[in-house]
Amino acid sequence: MSLAISLALIAGLLWAISNVIDKVALSKYIKNPLIVTPIVGLVSFLFGFFILVQNNQVLPSQIIWKIIGLSTLLFLAIISYFIAVKHEEISRIIPIYGLSPALMALLEFFFFGTMLATLQYFGIAAAVLGVVLITYGSATTKINKKGLTFILIGTLLWSFTFMYLARIFNEYGYWKALGWEQFTIGVLGLLSLLLVKREFFESMKANSQKAFYLIFTSEVFGTAAGAIGFYAASLWAASLTSAVASDQYILVFLISLFITKKWPQLFEEKVGPKIIIQKTISILLIIAGIFLISL
Repeated sequence: MSLAISLALIAGLLWAISNVIDKVALSKYIKNPLIVTPIVGLVSFLFGFFILVQNNQVLPSQIIWKIIGLSTLLFLAIISYFIAVKHEEISRIIPIYGLSPALMALLEFFFFGTMLATLQYFGIAAAVLGVVLITYGSATTKINKKGLTFILIGTLLWSFTFMYLARIFNEYGYWKALGWEQFTIGVLGLLSLLLVKREFFESMKANSQKAFYLIFTSEVFGTAAGAIGFYAASLWAASLTSAVASDQYILVFLISLFITKKWPQLFEEKVGPKIIIQKTISILLIIAGIFLISL
């Protein structure tokens, strides 16, 4: 159990680093978040292709098509994430993903009839309250509507796809299914280059490839976090792993606060006492909700 907890904490740290790198790239070097998708596609394609080549397990064709369909929705969730990160503070956007366990619990109830325990209802309420609090603000601190809309879309899509993909992973084997998922996202990401080809290469040229290296590095961190997180879940309970990995939200907040103080030219976040207290309470409520849902 101690190994699983350590791995889950590491996964949360790697996800947090990936989130912050994305924010730096989108704030400083990239105007259109859609030009990020070909880089995401490259990393996913290489990772997925490697897994499929190394794994000899054969999946039924209907399962492969299900994975492809779900991975397409997951690709749309990734696009929604990057648009949200472009338009809002990273420390306000990322904790909204804390709604995912609540959404998955509700989706499993409606689609599969999985009953919820009393504590889970309290957990859902705490997570929702935390998200509502973190989005609340005055005229000068109100959350960007576009950022909020897209992160909610991304959270819903991610929760829905993960719920079904998790069942496929458990029934047909994690690595082969993951290989098809990553390969599909990779192909879609590379194909998206056809839509943003001119703007992509203009951005890479203007920024001396800094944007490419930042996003590529971020995706490597994100992919490693996913692999470590799923391995931790295989040693422990997936729900508890998810709860421990929510250290991501605190770390994103602390790292972004440090960057704003130390290198404000990279990106800035609102750091007044009231907003810091608001974010802290919101994140703690979301994490408490995740733990209650996971019990």
